[in-house]
Amino acid sequence: MNGFLGFLPLLLMLIFGIALWALGQFLRRRGWGERLDFIDTRLRKAQAIIGRFSAILGLAWLGAGSALSHTPLLGSKSSRKILDTFKSQEKNGRY
Repeated sequence: MNGFLGFLPLLLMLIFGIALWALGQFLRRRGWGERLDFIDTRLRKAQAIIGRFSAILGLAWLGAGSALSHTPLLGSKSSRKILDTFKSQEKNGRY
């Protein structure tokens, strides 16, 4: 059952992609091809602009995630022990 639940989102995305492709083909047959091409050029320009900023934001999120992974969350005993060990080593001049 778990294998199927892991496969289900991939299958749904595939079906959604095929449905969007079929919708585009249907609209082109109905005479909306020029309008679809216009929308395509505008979306490609927007993606190029957004792509420049998303790389910078992605690196910032990566740094923030790395910093958060080193903080003791929810006060667990093991992370408190690690933090206390780090603080004691810092006081002793090991770091």
